[in-house]
Amino acid sequence: MQLSTTRRAWARWQACAGPWQGWSVCPALLAPEVDEVIPRAVRRPGARPLAASLAGSLGAGGVLLVIDLEPVLGVLVAALLNQWRVANGVLLLPRWPYRQAILPVDGLVHALIGQTRRLANAAEPLPNVAFVLDAERQRPLATRSRSDPRADNRYRLAAGDLPTLSALRAHGIREVRMVSQAPREATAGRISEGRPQAALGRRSEGRPETASGRISEGHRETASGWRSEGRPEVASGLRSEGCLEAGSGRFSEGGPADTAGRIGTG
Repeated sequence: MQLSTTRRAWARWQACAGPWQGWSVCPALLAPEVDEVIPRAVRRPGARPLAASLAGSLGAGGVLLVIDLEPVLGVLVAALLNQWRVANGVLLLPRWPYRQAILPVDGLVHALIGQTRRLANAAEPLPNVAFVLDAERQRPLATRSRSDPRADNRYRLAAGDLPTLSALRAHGIREVRMVSQAPREATAGRISEGRPQAALGRRSEGRPETASGRISEGHRETASGWRSEGRPEVASGLRSEGCLEAGSGRFSEGGPADTAGRIGTG
């Protein structure tokens, strides 16, 4: 894959991000190693119905959507939301593009380049924003041979990889929603008047689920990934894979679930 092609795609994705482009990270479009990658088409038939479902709930605007799914699926969903002028799309995908790697990039590179046809030609602020995360970023390895030639391109995300609460407010975000894959048991709960309530268990048949909360005025509340000082916090006492873990007060790599809560003004 030629770097000139991937860098043109990066410019289109930056336009898609609009005012949020400073949070974009995607070495799969920028790193020199990508010229050794042979893109491969990967089908994700669930992308359009998921995007349509999300778009139907975002009409009022002011929502930060954190898409923590397999990254090709997340890219397809974000591209559709941008095409429909529902949300800016931000790539937070530090998966390094080694040709032989634990986390393959051939399908991701194909999706990133192919979906540029859907994206805005020029940067424009849209009513919502979708951050695309990589739910496979800490894929476990049961065993690994010493002769395994693959590079280990797994990684962790940290608190500073996401906008602070003050940045969210400055961009008009009033609500945070997270979408993640919950293979067996997903839990969801809400924060009310600044205090966490008991989580409500839900069954999930391996499909993405969402949960949401609102930014409230005049409270210091636990939030869907942020606290009033602008740091990541507990999200409704729930666990979320690669998101926020209950009781930790920090961005962590925990088990799968969805999160919901409110953001206080401090």
